[in-house]
Amino acid sequence: MKNQKWAVVLLVASMAFFAMSTNAAAQKLGYINSQQILAQYKEAQDAQEQLDKINQEWQAEGAELQKQFQELGQQLESQSLLLSE
Repeated sequence: MKNQKWAVVLLVASMAFFAMSTNAAAQKLGYINSQQILAQYKEAQDAQEQLDKINQEWQAEGAELQKQFQELGQQLESQSLLLSE
């Protein structure tokens, strides 16, 4: 009975060790030179141009919303005496 317990413990420990060693071997590290990709591939340059265009549109939209917010804030301040009741 005692030998069976040790056999089970040994079996479980060896299975855990095997699982960890195969998992560690499956992990790989790599390096991507994104500057080289952007410099050499037309598709990457086109994608970057599209992203830049979208970014500019969003910045313009954000600036417009900020301007509207400030104008509404000024209107509220100018009307605060009338609306204080």
